[in-house]
Amino acid sequence: MQTFWVGKFMSADKKKNKPAAVQTIRGIVIEKTYARGTKSQHEALYIQTREHEYVLRRINANPFHDDLLHEFKGKEVTATGVLDKNTFLARDIKPCE
Repeated sequence: MQTFWVGKFMSADKKKNKPAAVQTIRGIVIEKTYARGTKSQHEALYIQTREHEYVLRRINANPFHDDLLHEFKGKEVTATGVLDKNTFLARDIKPCE
């Protein structure tokens, strides 16, 4: 399995930088409400696999709106990146054939 240094993912991550395993997952990009009933509530894109749903973000992209990711809404994709709790940080995303 390939690893690379990605540093801290979010401000809540108090651990020191550590290598993160790069993964490839396949699923459908869906949009739904994140953190319903809180101040953080907003519409977010998720990647829905057979086993789980993960918030989908691109590394170094706007976490609240990413036009490139919205192009994949409703489509099946293959994404390569790093899983951080319930968020998949994609460095590459492609539609499935």
